[in-house]
Amino acid sequence: DTVQLAVTDTGIGLSPEEAGRLFNDFVRIKNDKTKNILGSGLGLSIVKKLAQLYGGEISVASEPDKGSTFSVRLNRTPEN
Repeated sequence: DTVQLAVTDTGIGLSPEEAGRLFNDFVRIKNDKTKNILGSGLGLSIVKKLAQLYGGEISVASEPDKGSTFSVRLNRTPEN
């Protein structure tokens, strides 16, 4: 009854504290590894809102210096 999409990278990864804040509006993870990466901090919060509109959710599993897996789960049929 659900569809799941997962994207995995081998990037810089996130600490548990960073991952806990990641899906909020205007959140930019700022540390030595991200100081030169530009962005508004809205992309993942928009994905979260869209997933919730379809009765789904977004999550991340990450480990610093090893990468992250972002997962989006959506219902196949809209909720009423």
